[in-house]
Amino acid sequence: MVQASGDSQAHELLKREIISLGGDLDDFELLKKVEDGEEEEWRPKKEKDGQDTFDDSEFKQFFAKLDFATAKKSEEADNDVEEVKDEPVEEEEVHEPISYMEVPEKLISCVSKAKVIPKKFSVIRFEEEQTWYEARDDFVKEQRIAEGSEEKSLDQNGKFIRVLRERAEKLLKIESEVGAAKERKFFQMAAESGTQKDKVAAMVLRVQNAPISNHTVLDQLVKIVRKRVRREFVLASSHVKDLFLSSILPCSRPLREFHENTELLLFAAENVDTQDGTRALLFAIYEDYAKKQFGFFLDGLDEVLSDPIEEMKIVSLQIIKTLLEEQPEAEGRLLNCIVNKIGDPKKKVVDRASKFITDLLFKHPNMQEVVGYEIENFLWRSNQSDTSVLAGINLLNQFVFSSDRHEVPTRLIRVYFQFFQSEIAKNQKRDKKTELSQKILFSLLTGVNRAFPYVTDSDDADLATHINNTFSLVHQGTFTVALQALSFLFQAFNSREELGDRFYNSLYRLLLRPELGTEQKRHTVLLNLLYRTLSEDKNITRGKSFIKRVLSICHSSKTPFQAGSLVFVGHLLNEKPVWRSLVCAKDGPQTAIGGLDQLKDSKFDDDSDEEENFVDADKLESENTEKKTASDKDKSKGWHHREKVTRNNFDAWARNPSYTNVDGEKAWELVSMAN
Repeated sequence: MVQASGDSQAHELLKREIISLGGDLDDFELLKKVEDGEEEEWRPKKEKDGQDTFDDSEFKQFFAKLDFATAKKSEEADNDVEEVKDEPVEEEEVHEPISYMEVPEKLISCVSKAKVIPKKFSVIRFEEEQTWYEARDDFVKEQRIAEGSEEKSLDQNGKFIRVLRERAEKLLKIESEVGAAKERKFFQMAAESGTQKDKVAAMVLRVQNAPISNHTVLDQLVKIVRKRVRREFVLASSHVKDLFLSSILPCSRPLREFHENTELLLFAAENVDTQDGTRALLFAIYEDYAKKQFGFFLDGLDEVLSDPIEEMKIVSLQIIKTLLEEQPEAEGRLLNCIVNKIGDPKKKVVDRASKFITDLLFKHPNMQEVVGYEIENFLWRSNQSDTSVLAGINLLNQFVFSSDRHEVPTRLIRVYFQFFQSEIAKNQKRDKKTELSQKILFSLLTGVNRAFPYVTDSDDADLATHINNTFSLVHQGTFTVALQALSFLFQAFNSREELGDRFYNSLYRLLLRPELGTEQKRHTVLLNLLYRTLSEDKNITRGKSFIKRVLSICHSSKTPFQAGSLVFVGHLLNEKPVWRSLVCAKDGPQTAIGGLDQLKDSKFDDDSDEEENFVDADKLESENTEKKTASDKDKSKGWHHREKVTRNNFDAWARNPSYTNVDGEKAWELVSMAN
């Protein structure tokens, strides 16, 4: 009666509000059936009101009337009468069946005939502060059960497992009834009349005191977490997490399913009528039950990760991170949940997920390979945003490497090269004007610079293919792609060894591209790459060639590039005074081909302090004629070879900047630019 009067008052109040807002009785009839509860759901329920139910009995009757069995027999008879044509039959792939352990029929029948007798006392007793898995290990040692000795496993769908499971479930039900009869009144009162917080605490204490007897209570706790109610989730999730870590999940091994406890089940079958056999079955069935309940708990945490409120996602991530650090159960799934949140649209959630993974690697450094593989799979997913990709690469860049283990840095180097090449190819297919994000490129360069020194010489052969593919992008791609590829290669080579002629030739050739005049946004990146490359180059001739080409390009470029080039040349000349001979009025030191300085004992050294040597002109002419006649005698008769042409002037179109004969040349471009 109280409830009815309360509903009538609420309806009357609702009716007044609707009429005051301009509504009518039809609106009242529509809204009075709507429930206004405090419990807010973050996901819609899957069940729909008014949905048609499927009647299984009617379908079975309809299927029986069709009589498919007789039709199939008649069709087979017709096929036997017809002539069979010789047609080639494709051979199907034959998969080797999994070999399971063969259980004797006597043992199966013995288990099936054994009766389950209800008992008035608990079969399993725990010592003070002892968990169920510690009691299980003590039982295995006491009975001398050699776990891991059997090479074959039991068939999950076999008759032996079905019979044992049925018996184990009955024993677990009896154990639960016996434990509930001896339950303290405090727990019952708290669970019935207390607040939600008291109920959760009471249920947690019940499971901690007798986990096997109170296995149904664990199911109730997990259902509270999966209710899709934020308030109850925040209240119960941390308690359930602590319960799993303290009393249910072993710290040294993952949980096993029922059929995976081979030795324990065989021992239970051989001692089916004894108390030890009952204990073995209870331990096996409870471990399977705990594994399933933990999976349901993870389902609830995974559902919360899709909640629109950031704080709920962070609470779920914190619980997942703690579970991943403390125990090995469902390790791959827990790690996958955290890595997936790197692609979350909320920056706060992304930062927290990245921090959790960094803390995990700091506590467990041996998980670098597993975490790196999971992040690699995340990066290769389709339709990833640039923000998600950048967060994943930055996370890989935070790995701490060691000289003892080079597998992780080698794998990351391959990931960097492959990801760079694939992203460039995707952008070229979409639009030739698009380019790889500069933030992603700089993040890749940072990762290569950190990981490349830890790659051993034995891994160089595997990386040669990726390096060649990247060099091909320099020649085949656009100006922007070529510039990014050269920056990538510079960072890779410069971190461990000197740059080769192949890199310098590619960069020298890039300066002649016609796109240089239109790609004004890339001028800063180009000059930066040139400055870093030449400041570390020890080849004098090659550096002069680059400076000459940059200054010659300025004549056909706009003012911003000219100003940047002059600043670039000025910094280089200040760092390396040996290049000042290009702009000084007095000739600087001459160098030979390849950039090597001439020998110090040259006869024409200007800095020599020795006395001058005077030679007569007629003696010089006689020496020259003698050398000419000697060279004519050395020429072989027969084939007529063309004389080798040697260049003494500067070759501005040479492929290799080390062989341009730039020594002794002046930067005449500066004079024309000044005028």
